[in-house]
Amino acid sequence: MIVNGSVRANGGNYSGYASGGSGGSLLIDAGTLSGTGSIQAIGGQGLVSVASNRYSGSGSGGRITINYDTLTLPETNITARGTAATEAQTAYHGSAGTIYLKDNALAGGVLVYDNGNVATTRTSSLRTGITTFRAMKLRNYGRVNVVATEIPSFTVEEPVTLSGSAALTLNSGVTMAVSNTTGFDLNVESGCTLTLQSGSTPAVNSSESQRGDPCLCRMSWNFRMVPISNCHPQVGSMC
Repeated sequence: MIVNGSVRANGGNYSGYASGGSGGSLLIDAGTLSGTGSIQAIGGQGLVSVASNRYSGSGSGGRITINYDTLTLPETNITARGTAATEAQTAYHGSAGTIYLKDNALAGGVLVYDNGNVATTRTSSLRTGITTFRAMKLRNYGRVNVVATEIPSFTVEEPVTLSGSAALTLNSGVTMAVSNTTGFDLNVESGCTLTLQSGSTPAVNSSESQRGDPCLCRMSWNFRMVPISNCHPQVGSMC
C-alpha cells in the first residue's frame, strides 16, 4: 500500500451549539506500507466564545491500527490527535486518540498517544483487550489516565517514553510491568508528568543517569532521571 495523498477518518467541526466530532477508526492490514502522505483520525473543532457564553468542546482523536510486514511511511505522518477549540480554553481542546503499529513478525505492537502539541487538560484512556505492548510512547501533550476497571494490568516490552509535555497516571489497582532487560524502563523527559496513585504498581527496574546532569530527580525504582527543575513525579503511598 502506497500512501502519497491522505487517508482520513476525521471528525466534523462544530455546527451551531454542537461540539466537534471525535476522530473515527481506521484498520489497515498491509504487507508494505510506504509513501510520503498521511493517515489521519483527527477530532473536529469545537466552538468556544466567552463573550457569547458558548462552550462546545473539540473532538478527541480517533483510533488507528496498522498491521504490517514493512513500514516506511514516517510514523509522524500517522495522526490521531484532538483539535484546539476556537478560543484558548484548554479544558475544551480535544485529547489524543490511539495509534497502534503492529509488526506482523513480532508479538506486541507499539502504542502511541500523540496530541500534536494541542495543549489540552483532558486525558485519554487505555481501553483494550491487548495487555502486552512492544513499546508505549506518550508525546506532544498525550495525557493518559489508566484505571483498573478498564485495564488492571499490562506489560510493555521496551521502555515507556514520555516527551513533549506528556502525562501518564496509574490509578489504584493498576500494575504496569516493563520487561525491558537493559537500560532504563521508563523515560520521563523534561516537562512531562508521571503520577502514581496510592495502590498502583510500576513493576520496573532501576535506572541509571544518561544525562550527566548533577541536579537529578532520583526515584531508584522506576524511571530515567531528568533535571529536577523539570521533573514532575507525583507519588502516592506505595505501601
